[in-house]
Amino acid sequence: MKDITIIGKSKAALNLAYYLDFIGIKYNLLEYRKSGKSQNIIKDSKIIFILTRDDEIINFYNKNLDLIKGKKLYHFSGALFHKNIVSLHPIISFSKKLLSKKDFEEIIFTSENPERIRKELLWFKNKIIKIKPKDKPYYHCLLNILFNFPPLLFKSISDDLINKFNLPKEYIDKRLKDVIERYIDDPEFVGGPLERGDRKTVAAHLKALSGKRLFYIYEGFLKYYHQKDKRYKVKRSKSKKLSSDCQS
Repeated sequence: MKDITIIGKSKAALNLAYYLDFIGIKYNLLEYRKSGKSQNIIKDSKIIFILTRDDEIINFYNKNLDLIKGKKLYHFSGALFHKNIVSLHPIISFSKKLLSKKDFEEIIFTSENPERIRKELLWFKNKIIKIKPKDKPYYHCLLNILFNFPPLLFKSISDDLINKFNLPKEYIDKRLKDVIERYIDDPEFVGGPLERGDRKTVAAHLKALSGKRLFYIYEGFLKYYHQKDKRYKVKRSKSKKLSSDCQS
């Protein structure tokens, strides 16, 4: 009999399963949509990881109340709080490439109940930071921005520089790496027209971005930067178009 069952085949589920293989713990891996046909497996399990979307976590719980009664339940969601399912959220954006044992064990997790995890999952050695349930939406939002916004932004900008202005992709990739390394060395660094206070150039940027998706990103960036630098004021007019004292 296998004490652990993993519900779902997300990247998180596959990485957990791969790690359990490394440390020699047997488990069942079930697709969420087929879990209803595997009631005996779920019934015989002592620990269940529900590693699916947040709405599916709740649906699985509600549909299987009698089946999972008395079992140790876990999920990997960073935003969801449920009094009967312990959160164990990995602070990482999993990719299709499965992590090595060493890389998996370096992941920091958060949970509202790390004490219970230490008692129930004796094989789990990762660092766990305690988080209050009320703080989870903001915490998860920050991680969503960190892991998803830069790649989306980099992709959009790189595509235009490469396709419209014929800059070599290898060169753009190298400069993007420079940006990351510079942030690590100097998190407060800001260059270009914002740092110089060049309002006319910023106004020209806004005009050039009119009608493009990047317009709203740049608009938000100016609003954010204005919190520290009073040379820039950006506000939305009644017509929902950008009005700014960066414009002449």
